[in-house]
This record gives sequence, C-alpha cells and structure tokens, in this order.
Amino acid sequence: MSKQLKPCPFCKSKTLSIEELSSAWGTGDSEEHVICDNCASCAPLDIWNDRPAETEISELLSKVGDFLQDTAEPAFILAMHDYPVSHGPESQYKELKNILKLIETH
Repeated sequence: MSKQLKPCPFCKSKTLSIEELSSAWGTGDSEEHVICDNCASCAPLDIWNDRPAETEISELLSKVGDFLQDTAEPAFILAMHDYPVSHGPESQYKELKNILKLIETH
C-alpha cells in the first residue's frame, strides 16, 4: 500500500483491515476494501481516504464556535436577563466583553 489510510470516518479507529470483496459498483468484479475492525464500516480502498469536505466542515465548525462564543452567547445572556445596554454597536460590544469577563470569573 503506497499511502497511509485515514482513521475510520465514523468511529475514528485506526485499527483497519484490507480484504478482497465483491465490487461496491455491482460489476461482479472483486476489489480491495478497507474494513474498520472496531465498527465494521467498509469502503473500497481507492475511495477510503477521499474526504474532501472534512477540512471544510472542520473550518466551518470552528467559525460557528467562534461566533457562538463571541456573539450569540453574550446576546442570549443579555436577552435572558433583560440587561440594559448603552447605545451604539461599539459600546454594546465593550459591554458584552465586560459581561463575558464577569461570567468567566464567577
């Protein structure tokens, strides 16, 4: 095998086997398949590592997490407590940051 296999996309196990099985494409031929020894996931060897969206999904989840941390969570806290905020986005941002600091210290 020329390249290293990625862990199982479902359970993240690195314990994998390679077996000759019937083609997943219904051609009647056989081809090598990667089988996860932990959860029994299986895919043809030539597509096991093909996960183009994996990086994009990871980056998107990171951005969503940042948004929730910086914007949505403080806004929700303010709405829940009906906290009066000064006028203007800059002062609101500063007050949100101050509230986050208070929450983190308690």
